[in-house]
Amino acid sequence: MDNLLEIIESDYAKFYGNEYIFYLKNNITINLKFKKENLPHLIGLHKLSECYSEIRQMEDKNDHTITPKNIFEILRAHNIDYDNLKSSSGWTTHLQNRMENFTYKKLDSILRKATMFGFIYEEGKTKNTKAKYVLIDKIQELFLQFYIGYDEKTKEYFPNSYVPNNEKDPNLSRDTLKIIRTEIYNETPSERVKIETIEHEKIRELTQLIKENLTSYNNKNNQMYNLIKEDKPNEDMLKEINSLIAEIIKSYKELAEYVNIDIFLNNKSNGKLKRFLESARIIPIS
Repeated sequence: MDNLLEIIESDYAKFYGNEYIFYLKNNITINLKFKKENLPHLIGLHKLSECYSEIRQMEDKNDHTITPKNIFEILRAHNIDYDNLKSSSGWTTHLQNRMENFTYKKLDSILRKATMFGFIYEEGKTKNTKAKYVLIDKIQELFLQFYIGYDEKTKEYFPNSYVPNNEKDPNLSRDTLKIIRTEIYNETPSERVKIETIEHEKIRELTQLIKENLTSYNNKNNQMYNLIKEDKPNEDMLKEINSLIAEIIKSYKELAEYVNIDIFLNNKSNGKLKRFLESARIIPIS
């Protein structure tokens, strides 16, 4: 079996140089940059400091021999891999969830979410003093929670923690914070390039419009079906139905410009739209 620590390193490296700028509805802008030194704390490696002198030394602020930047190289040099960590006395299911769910695909999905939560710090109850916001995705029974921290010294946001759990963190704000759009940049020593813009607000508007028109279509279609059974077809209602079909297809095509439509339609909440598009032969029947 491949060393999971190396896979985690490789997946996280795909975010190096990336900056995610989240524009929220309450006029808050969050600039999130990914750096190598954030990874150990993201996956909870520091929680094994009592088991490994290398990790304990990484946590020592006065000793710069082993740092979050080089800890993985040090562990490799000392032949400490994921299986070794799992067999240590400090190993927990919590750590296993953090590491085994830490993949590029899952992180990328979380960072594309249209909403986030504020994090409420409670002295004496909450150990995380730097978390400010949390992005959440749910996969099966796990809530994948990605914490965004803020460093008062550098005045920068950073990847703070990653916690998959069966329940949401109780310290999340009650209301979600809607993201208007997310801009993704990649920066190298020579240039800064915009990779993508995710227009969450436009996607929300189109999705809502499609759902409203789809509901109207289903209602009108059922009424028309009953009228036909009674041999009382209504020409005006038929025109309304055709108009709704045209509007749904128009919005669907526009939505496809903003999202990966295959992923969007495979979301359970969009099942009605998928069935409509299949019956209308707009997408192939699977």
